[in-house]
Amino acid sequence: MSDESQDPEAFETIRQLYAYEGNLVWGRYNAMLVANGILVAAIGLFWTNEKPLMAALLIGAGLMVCVVWCQLTRIGFRMQREYLTWAEEFETHKAEAERIFTRAANVCHGSFGVNRCAGLIIGLFVIIYVCAAVLLLSSHFHSTPVKL
Repeated sequence: MSDESQDPEAFETIRQLYAYEGNLVWGRYNAMLVANGILVAAIGLFWTNEKPLMAALLIGAGLMVCVVWCQLTRIGFRMQREYLTWAEEFETHKAEAERIFTRAANVCHGSFGVNRCAGLIIGLFVIIYVCAAVLLLSSHFHSTPVKL
């Protein structure tokens, strides 16, 4: 155990980086959630106004936004996990009961943590876009528009 692993300023910096990355993750996540909500609403608007080409373009854009959203979220959670690993190295010299930060953070990143829940929401939007694309293609081949 080196003196570096007991440096309280370094541990505090890591803890702050972990919190900062968490704020970034959720800030980006919220922005992408709003963007997808707007895209879904716009798809419905163009669909009901019988502008299928615009609806199709927005479906494609929505799927691309979901890919970007997923990658940004994965990278952010991976960075948080890295900061948590560093914090665990600093807390190894503490008794189990004193490892409050890493124990709490590990609960959030546990077997079905927030990162998986975030992924489920992204997956839900992908399903919405895929279903909209299938319905749009179906209505195109049956020459009667499918109403939502």
